[in-house]
Amino acid sequence: MLLLCALVAGSGSVWAQRTFKLITSTDELVAGCNYLIVTEEFSNASDPEVAASYYTIGTKNSSSNRKAVQVTVSSNTITTAIGTNEDDTNPRMFNLRTSAVSGRWTFYNDAESNYLTGGYYKNNHLKIGSLLTNSSNDGGDGNWDIDINGSTGVATISDQNNWSIMMNPNFQGKSGKKTFTNPLMATYASGYTAVCLYREVVSATISSVGWTTFVSTSPLEFKNYSDANAYMVTNASGTTLTLSQVTGNVPAETPLLISGTKNATVNIPVAASSTTDVSANKLKNGTGASVNAADKYVLVARDSKAVFAPTGDHAATVPVGKAYLDLNGVTLAPEFVLDDSETTGIESVNSEVKGFFDGEFYNLSGQRVTKPTKGLYIVNGKKVIIK
Repeated sequence: MLLLCALVAGSGSVWAQRTFKLITSTDELVAGCNYLIVTEEFSNASDPEVAASYYTIGTKNSSSNRKAVQVTVSSNTITTAIGTNEDDTNPRMFNLRTSAVSGRWTFYNDAESNYLTGGYYKNNHLKIGSLLTNSSNDGGDGNWDIDINGSTGVATISDQNNWSIMMNPNFQGKSGKKTFTNPLMATYASGYTAVCLYREVVSATISSVGWTTFVSTSPLEFKNYSDANAYMVTNASGTTLTLSQVTGNVPAETPLLISGTKNATVNIPVAASSTTDVSANKLKNGTGASVNAADKYVLVARDSKAVFAPTGDHAATVPVGKAYLDLNGVTLAPEFVLDDSETTGIESVNSEVKGFFDGEFYNLSGQRVTKPTKGLYIVNGKKVIIK
């Protein structure tokens, strides 16, 4: 079962860490979803030998601002551990929420159980604390206006005084090369390093044959998603599986079949929630246990194609984070082949009658024959006559 293991191993996620992707439109601001506030690429002009880097909001620096924590950005994504309490030095993740002030947003941090607030009385404050009920002149009450540059991804996150979240590198040194120590995140009118927003995503790796199964512990959003196609198997009859494409949100723990560019890793946005009915889905979650029944099929790679093959004679272990096809007592075709030429707008997949291993015999009804006698059979996808 080497091919089986190669196709199902791994989910593309990093345990105990979260992944975030740069957003470039206010359409990607979704209440209830999680975000990092990260600087645009920052370089030290006075010391070009220092590599450019990125920073996000960290622990409390003083009573009025936050430390800037360095993070690594690769292909507009960040994978990092998240701070889980007030003293944790890891980055702060914020849950975006709608504000009581029309057109504005709030940022809630679970680790410190409070909101991100800004320049109180026009100071450079950036705190995590209670939402304030100041007059319009006081500014930093925690209700933020967000504007995003679609070309650069730079996000202007500003309070009522139009003071925005930025990073102060705190340069040290009077002449020659200057270094920066204790960089901090605060609010300023202008002049410091701007920020961007990164939304939480989950990563799935497409196999070498263009398909994979995937199960996320978070609800997922596929509205306007174009990096890959996601499906549920909603019907099985005769030699045909019906695949229903997912175009909205799905609940956490929904087993999916995903197609896309071969060997690519795709980042799927985490949704705030979903009440979509997925009860018709015939895919089931892997548990790490062995699957071994004629009505249960696993996704394998063979002959450069993705194949749902039965496990009745060949037990398979389906890991957590992956899925298998359960026809619930119905035994249909010997296998179902997913043609990668049909990855867009697919409605059904016809089975291709082949043996799971070379040399297996099937009758014309698709039933495996262990001791063939005289007659017409299918062997390796070809008709064979035994006289």
